Amino acid sequence: MHVDVCMFVCQQPKIESIRTRMTERGVRLQELKEQMNGVEDEVFRKFCREIGVANIRSVSLFCDLTFLCYELILICVTVYGTVS
Repeated sequence: MHVDVCMFVCQQPKIESIRTRMTERGVRLQELKEQMNGVEDEVFRKFCREIGVANIRSVSLFCDLTFLCYELILICVTVYGTVS
């Protein structure tokens, strides 16, 4: 058991280094996501105004939810023979 504790303590700087890099990458990924959202907003601005949504991601979320509801209906029909 003493060896395990010593190994953990010896590895602590490496663990902290990895955590720091992961945090930095998370920040960078968030920055890139925001840039991508900005480009999407610019490209789809007119279309979104025409259909009355805030941004294209709203449409995507709606489509995902619609598909999920469809899948749930199919499961209910398959398992119970009805959706009610």
